[in-house]
Amino acid sequence: MKIKFSIVALFLFLYGCAYLLDENYDKTSEPAKVVLAVKETLATVIKDSVKISVKLLTPAEIRKLSAGKVYDKKDFEKILKDEYINYAEEDNAEILSAYNEYIHMREYGDYYDVFGNPISPQNVPSPFEDDFGKIPYLIFDVRIENLRNDKIEIKPSLFALLDDKRNQFRSLEIDDIIQTETMPYPMRYITPYTIYDPFWAGYLLTSQKRTELNRKFLREILLRDEKIYPGVVRRGIVVFRKPKEKVKWLLLVIPEVAIYSENVKVKEIDFKFEFVNEN
Repeated sequence: MKIKFSIVALFLFLYGCAYLLDENYDKTSEPAKVVLAVKETLATVIKDSVKISVKLLTPAEIRKLSAGKVYDKKDFEKILKDEYINYAEEDNAEILSAYNEYIHMREYGDYYDVFGNPISPQNVPSPFEDDFGKIPYLIFDVRIENLRNDKIEIKPSLFALLDDKRNQFRSLEIDDIIQTETMPYPMRYITPYTIYDPFWAGYLLTSQKRTELNRKFLREILLRDEKIYPGVVRRGIVVFRKPKEKVKWLLLVIPEVAIYSENVKVKEIDFKFEFVNEN
């Protein structure tokens, strides 16, 4: 009887140790993996009661990010009818800016949203397009939720993007994205109106206003370094240069998320999101 009792007691002791080891062992988490062939490229990771969701935006979704007013063809009736317009007036300069975008679309083809609908021209095109309507960036929509009882701290300025070509990219600031322009729309937008001095006045005015609006717009939507208090959700975009070569693998690293307890920083944790293109 004593032998049987000893065996049972030993078994219970070992089981309890195994349970405690399993509960308290800090396993190294694998990065969340997203297959880019899937339409919805969204991934979520929860660690230490911090919930982070990341979505890689499509080109159509990026083009819809703009600070400008959207126009229809009917808004350009005076221009299309060759009526006199004082382009030195600010409102008319904005319409002309949108008209130049309209001309660009006629030349290079319509832009379409994720549902296949054509995108209307706007007076301030997306700051993420170059002079030929291409997007030289990879943009992530990041949502961070603090589920803890104390604050956390994020540092988007340290976010990094790695690819399968052994390249590493840093997150971009406003001045990295906005290019100083002498003219808002380079040679692609030349029309018969360029011979009139009032056009040039409007042209330059639009350039200054476009840069000003885009700076303000980017300050509002870019995720920035800050502390996030309990129960608060922060959402913004993070921008990287697009790799020059076609890649099949990307790893977004969100490093050094600071965890606080009783207003004292106790540790920093990393989040990783892996994106795989199977095409």
